[in-house]
Order: sequence, then structure tokens, then C-alpha cells
Amino acid sequence: MGSNTSLEPLLMEGDRECDNSSPDFNEKNNPRSPFFTRKSLSVFIANFLLLILSVVILVFAKFESSRQSSLCTKEHSFYSPALEGVKYEKVRFAGLPELDSKWRGPPSSLLDEAWDNVTSKVPEIPVDESVVHRTHNQLDINSLTRFPPEFGGQIYSEVEWKHQLHCLNLMRKYIHFDYYKNTTSLFYAYSSDEIVNHLAHCIDMLRQSVMCNADTGLIFSYWIEGHDHKHVDFNNEHVCRNFESLLEYQQQNGHLIAQKLLVRHPGAVDLPDYPENVTRLMMRPEERNKYYL
Repeated sequence: MGSNTSLEPLLMEGDRECDNSSPDFNEKNNPRSPFFTRKSLSVFIANFLLLILSVVILVFAKFESSRQSSLCTKEHSFYSPALEGVKYEKVRFAGLPELDSKWRGPPSSLLDEAWDNVTSKVPEIPVDESVVHRTHNQLDINSLTRFPPEFGGQIYSEVEWKHQLHCLNLMRKYIHFDYYKNTTSLFYAYSSDEIVNHLAHCIDMLRQSVMCNADTGLIFSYWIEGHDHKHVDFNNEHVCRNFESLLEYQQQNGHLIAQKLLVRHPGAVDLPDYPENVTRLMMRPEERNKYYL
């Protein structure tokens, strides 16, 4: 009896705490009550601020990554306005000759068009004198070829990769000499010795480029069923400059001009010799071997 009496107040207290009809309970759980509205608004604001903060952090991280990549590119590249077009991507090389490629195969109009689009149809970049100075060019700036006035009159420049692909394209055509002998000016307008000298120049320019940008990627070999010799796998991933981005930069910032329109501008100064020879004469003897691969 005494035991029941002692529990009664506790049970009644518990009943009061769980009483759904109490004013406090109704206020805290009624969606229309001021308490519920304030609580929901606070939660919404907190989540919204977290979302904004996450977006800011993500944008900053992406910007910082892009900035660091740009700084790295500029640090390890000689100055060129075309660096603005540099973006990086992962690319897997294709080494098997059996794989389809628009860049190789027997001569055809489609194959020629692919190569023309990255060589003869690529515009050249007009630059001003400040750009020339940033490239450490020490020759007389008045001896530089310029675009005609109708093209702006600025200094005429060409990106290295265009010349390198031009060289590869000439070598490709030389493999199929009989097909191209009447359509490629180098083949029909020059002697055999001049053709060989031009191609030798191309080979050595490509050799220097490969050695300058020596690729340290690893190539593995495998044993293949039914073969007694190892098979070299060239199908490897590389971090490459996005070529489409570089091509787009040229298209947006360059002029496509016929070579015959490039004539001496008023005030042009002729160099006494080829620019390579003039540059070498300007170097100290100990510098000459240092600067040539």
C-alpha cells in the first residue's frame, strides 16, 4: 500500500511529461507555431550557408589547381602567347598499325585533309614587338617579316608544333612519292638533292624536339601466345597538352595568309646572313655548344 502511494507521484509526473495536450508540446510540434518556424528557418539558413561554403571551396580549389598548372606550364616553357591555349588531359597512345587512325594509311583525300587541317590550314599568329623581346630574340627587330597592312601589319610568327607536323607530313608524303610527286611543291619544283636536304632538316628538327621534351613514360613488353619474341606495348597513358585547345587558339588569334603576300615592309632591314648564323656569331664560343642539341 505504501509502495503504491510512493510510485503514484512519479507516474503522474511521467504522465504530465508525455501529455500531448500540454501547451509546450503543441507549440514545439505545430508546424505553424512560431517556435517551429524559427527552428526550421535556422536549419534552412545553416544548410544554405554550408552549401554556399562548399561551392566556394570547390570553385577556389579548381581555380587554384588551374593557376598552379598554368604557373608550371609557364615555368617550363619558353614564352609564347599561345601558352594561353594550353590545357592538359590524359591520352592513351595507339601503337598497333592495325588500329584505325585518320593520320595513317594509304594516300587518300580524307588522309590529306586531316593533315592539311593541322599544317597548311593553321593560321599564323600576329605579335607586337614586346612579345618578340620576351622571347629573348636579339636580332634586329626591323628584319622580321610582318603581315601586310590589310592584315594589321604586326610581326608574323608561327608556332613550333605546326612546323613539326609539316615535317612529319612531308616525310609521310615522301613514303608515297609517286602519288604526291605532282602535287607537292617540294617534290616537283626542287632537285633530288634539295628534297633530301629539306627532309634531313626536318628529321633533325624533330630529333631536337624529341630530345628536348624527352618522354620518361615507361614502355612494357609482354609474351604473347603463339609468338617467340616479346611484344612491346605502346598503348600507354600520357599527360598531354590538349591539341584541340591549341588549334582553337590559333584559329581565334591568327591569320591564314598566302606566303606570296608576305613582302618586305617599308623600313625593313636585311640580315647579312641566315638568322641561325648571325645568332651563333653573337654568342661566346663556350655558349655555342651549350645552346644546341
